[in-house]
Amino acid sequence: MRIVSDLKHKVLACASSRKFLILVLLGVLKVIVFLVCSRYLQQWPLWSNTKSRGTPLVLGPPGQPMVARGGVVVYPRAHVTPPWARDDTENLCPVMPPRLVGPLFVNTSALAPDPNTTVALNPGLEPGGHYHPPDCRARHRVAIIVPYRNRLQHLHALLHHLHPILRRQLLDYFILVVEMAMPTMFNRGMLLNIGAVEAVGLWDVRCFILHDVDMLPEDDRNLYTCTDQPRHMPSAIKKGMRPLYWLPRQPTTEAVVSLKKEHFSMVNGYSNLYFGWGAEDDDFANRLTADGLLKVTSPSPHIGRYRMFAHGADPGNDRNPLGMRLFAKWKARQNTDGLNSLQYEVKKVEFRPGYTWMLVSVSRNDSTHHTQ
Repeated sequence: MRIVSDLKHKVLACASSRKFLILVLLGVLKVIVFLVCSRYLQQWPLWSNTKSRGTPLVLGPPGQPMVARGGVVVYPRAHVTPPWARDDTENLCPVMPPRLVGPLFVNTSALAPDPNTTVALNPGLEPGGHYHPPDCRARHRVAIIVPYRNRLQHLHALLHHLHPILRRQLLDYFILVVEMAMPTMFNRGMLLNIGAVEAVGLWDVRCFILHDVDMLPEDDRNLYTCTDQPRHMPSAIKKGMRPLYWLPRQPTTEAVVSLKKEHFSMVNGYSNLYFGWGAEDDDFANRLTADGLLKVTSPSPHIGRYRMFAHGADPGNDRNPLGMRLFAKWKARQNTDGLNSLQYEVKKVEFRPGYTWMLVSVSRNDSTHHTQ
């Protein structure tokens, strides 16, 4: 009888231990699910913005000018008023855009339609490529800034692909294409600086998407908005017809990056000295992260997929022979080379179908003394 009683106690103890083990495993599983969900929700920058009182009405043109390092106020030079309607709708758009479709088919080998066709396919698109939702007030006001030279078919493809995505994301946005007048060698960083300054002069934007013309997003859940940290939006890139994606090194700001207006001002924008291809994005990434105040994030690779057009070297955009020497001394120049030293002239502004086009001229200063 005693043996039976001892066996019973052992069985109960074993059952209790198993029950305890199951409870522990369930607790661990809950923690894992919570962490996974938290990581997933980071892909949705709108998630944390749930209070309508924190989103002011669109002020219209212009926004407050950029204030660069040293308190230098950088005023826009275009002095034009865009033909865009203000959004005075009181009710806010949903926190999570309801019409997103997820993964998208992207064909980089087919010719894209002309911008007039793109506009016809996207109701509500105003001259100059501006849009705001017709039935609710956008939670984000965004300028997509594209540095450009001699890539007309790529530009048409970008417009045709991007406008439907941005409309589904319920943004107040416009696309600004900034082109450098010839015969100056291409300077991507300077064009992005100019684009940021002039975008604020056109509209009350709070968020910049700095976007290469040859990059097409493959998932509309990769939101074209700004979070509390700068975001490198392509996590996986497939070039042309290559079978595999490649993962960009991190941290980086190449190809497509989103960041708030105040972050761009805080780091003094891009360097103006990188004429030709290469190193300006590494310089900018260091400006953003070196002081430890900002961190460049990126979406998960299944959300941040992009297709990149295959193309050869661009005339007038040869590799910069001084690029790495300039990059070696990026920190010493940051306070004096950027938004607060930007010199340019706006030659022409046109509010074209699907985008705003701005032609600018710059003089290439001799930068050799910065590499000594």
